[in-house]
Amino acid sequence: MSKRILAIDEDRSVLDSVTSFLSGFYTVTTATSAREADALDLADFDLLVVDFLLPHVDGFTLIDHLSGSFIPFVLMINDGGEQQLRNALSLGVMSYVVKPFGRAQLLGVVVGALRTLEDIDRLRQARDGMREKKDKAVIVHQAVGVLIERLALTEQQALDRLRQTARSKGVAVEKVAAKVLNSSYYLNDFKA
Repeated sequence: MSKRILAIDEDRSVLDSVTSFLSGFYTVTTATSAREADALDLADFDLLVVDFLLPHVDGFTLIDHLSGSFIPFVLMINDGGEQQLRNALSLGVMSYVVKPFGRAQLLGVVVGALRTLEDIDRLRQARDGMREKKDKAVIVHQAVGVLIERLALTEQQALDRLRQTARSKGVAVEKVAAKVLNSSYYLNDFKA
């Protein structure tokens, strides 16, 4: 599926250039103002290419307004906008391109921003996978503790029992461990 890009600039000729430069690689939608962009569902876009100087609102205000959407931004600035650039980068803009720009410049910036986004997504997935593994390990270790206490087993014996039961039932060890913890929780209700 083609990546979707929203370009926002009040200058129609800039938008035409962006569309011309990127349309062979990406699906490009354009808007001439922040209001027009606001009417679109921004969740449909993978990247925003935004002019710093928009009518009625500057690029910083728009970026700040949309920052909760977690959509990466590339900022289009005019030559001599170094202060704009520093401010933009502090707001989390992924990259920038200086007007007037050529096809190679814009493509390079867009490809780089999208690759960075893919790297961030891969890192998030890895983090989530590690968090899930940690949560499963905690459940197993807690169940091992319950089995040690209730059945007077060693740590290895308790872990072996969990594994044997999981194999015989055809389920994951953490599922058996969760059942052990759940039953232990209810057994505590019967203590005097």
